[in-house]
Amino acid sequence: VAAGTLSSMAHLAVAVFASLALTGSFPQAAAEIYRFDNDEVPGPYTLDTKYLFYAWAKEKSEMNLAEFPVADLRISDASGAEANEAYSSIQVSTLPWEDFHKLIDATAFCGGGDPEGYITLQKYPSKAWVNNITVPTGKVTSMTKKIFKTGVYALVLSNCGSKADLKITGTIGVKNPYGFLPGNEYYRLPLYGWVTLAWAGAGVIWLALLVAKKDAVVWAHIALAWIIISGFGESVAWWFSLSTLNSTGEASQATSVAEVLSVMRNIYALSFILVASMGLGVTEAELDKASKIKILVGTTLFGISSVPRVCLLSMRQAIDPKTSIVILANALVFIVGFFHFIWILRQLANNMRRCKELNQDDSLKIFQRLAMILTICMLSATGVMIGQFIDKPGKGLPYWQSHVFWNDGVCQAVALITMFATMYFLAPSKSGFLAESYMTHVDEKEETGLTDEPMGKDDDAEGQAAGGKQDGSMFVVGGEGDPEEGEGGSQPSANTIGAKALSSSLE
Repeated sequence: VAAGTLSSMAHLAVAVFASLALTGSFPQAAAEIYRFDNDEVPGPYTLDTKYLFYAWAKEKSEMNLAEFPVADLRISDASGAEANEAYSSIQVSTLPWEDFHKLIDATAFCGGGDPEGYITLQKYPSKAWVNNITVPTGKVTSMTKKIFKTGVYALVLSNCGSKADLKITGTIGVKNPYGFLPGNEYYRLPLYGWVTLAWAGAGVIWLALLVAKKDAVVWAHIALAWIIISGFGESVAWWFSLSTLNSTGEASQATSVAEVLSVMRNIYALSFILVASMGLGVTEAELDKASKIKILVGTTLFGISSVPRVCLLSMRQAIDPKTSIVILANALVFIVGFFHFIWILRQLANNMRRCKELNQDDSLKIFQRLAMILTICMLSATGVMIGQFIDKPGKGLPYWQSHVFWNDGVCQAVALITMFATMYFLAPSKSGFLAESYMTHVDEKEETGLTDEPMGKDDDAEGQAAGGKQDGSMFVVGGEGDPEEGEGGSQPSANTIGAKALSSSLE
């Protein structure tokens, strides 16, 4: 029942994200092929910056140069019909991003006269690395341009003539020597190969522990298994998505699946710590309906608040959104996460106080360890969020490794370290969550023993001999020296649960 509680709450919370992945409406990650899909051409004598490409030209030989492949660029009128009237003032350009404002004079970037002109650039050394492609009406433009300099390039669409209400279709991209992955995303591919192996290792270890201690498996161990499965699925999806992107240049459906699984893993982890902080299996046999509703609402709100940030991170390096939008997306997640942090700490504090009052040291350790893991996760998440905010788009080659470090490396490292620590602290052979399993085992024994006891035994007298104390609580968390031992003094009664009571009975 307890395992089903956590599973049903988490499944309901992530259903919306799964549906987004299946319908393809979840935003795709940045690719190195930009597709003009009947996009509007800027008005007369204006330009738009569309995208940022990260080109990695190794510059050692002609074979190692990056390329700008241009395919099927064509101009149409507002109705979508091909524009046949001669007009050659529309240009697609790639400019070095770091010198963009040195090359473009915002007040005079069109030259060549009226009614038709062309984009003009200021005299600056990086002008040598600019590629200009004229897209005349009535023709289909396809070509490939070489990239001789590693760096970030801005894709610019300009109209330096007098015509308006035009549209453009076609593609332009960057193909690096190793494939279509953006230069600042290249290190993600090997990273997720290693991360996949790490999650697989965690899964093998946990499965071995569950099989070896199958009689002691309870809801907490199953919940950790679900988190490991979602983490493994996320890393596999990211690796497959990045491999596909490197081959084709466009993000596949696997990208949406990877983003959804990253949200799922976090929701499962949050659901687990919320349920555990309420003492399920240690101080409570089952959560009441109100608690379940609170957890469901809390995890769902956390998942929904994560969506804008996930979408933003997937596209930020390519589109360079306003700083205010980035702050808003991060602030929403931080506020919701901090609320959950305080909520969980209060629940853990209440249970730790109860364990101290009853001198239940082993059960106390469980809640203390959960509090420690939670605090480390919260501090790490805050540090990662700051690092990702500082990792602004458009930075050159020296920062590409640090981008992968903050965007993916630290996040996965924190998740894996936390998981291995939780596996160690709550392993079936040590965990106080075994109390729930033990309670069921002892209840079955006592029910069998009732048929062998002599008739007429005073049940009330037995209760007094066992301690004579029955308050409104369902359980008394076990510990050393409890007066509730049975006749042999080696087995606690069915009402005594907790880490010490269990460990003494298993020895």
